[in-house]
Amino acid sequence: MSEKPTNLSEGLLVSRKGLTNLRIPDKVVGEMQSSKNFLVIFAPRPNIIKVNIFPSDSEEIVKILIKLQEFSATTVKKIASIISDLNLPNLYTSGMCIKENECIYEAYIERDKLKVDLTSIPKEFEMIENVKSVEVFSLKLEGR
Repeated sequence: MSEKPTNLSEGLLVSRKGLTNLRIPDKVVGEMQSSKNFLVIFAPRPNIIKVNIFPSDSEEIVKILIKLQEFSATTVKKIASIISDLNLPNLYTSGMCIKENECIYEAYIERDKLKVDLTSIPKEFEMIENVKSVEVFSLKLEGR
């Protein structure tokens, strides 16, 4: 009886041009959870691009972008509390400070699982101290 080899990752070496035409190997796709669609998030940094892929059966994803003056424990707790209170079924959240007085928090949410009106979302987060602005974007299914 042979066991399936255990890997933490799969690597590819590609040229710069090849990067713009990157194809996910069938072996990797085969290991992913069976879903109708996938949310792909690119997180570029100066010397790395992190790619996250999340299974989703939704055909629309809502992105909430919160611009902050700073991250504090209180601010993060309040954001988490609002996400919980609104029952926002998030697929992915991330936050970081780009420079002093310029921080960003993002959440990606499956639209069809959202139980609140989109227009009410910014109002909730704008009441938090340190929040400069809140934007809500809709990502529609591509490449049907």
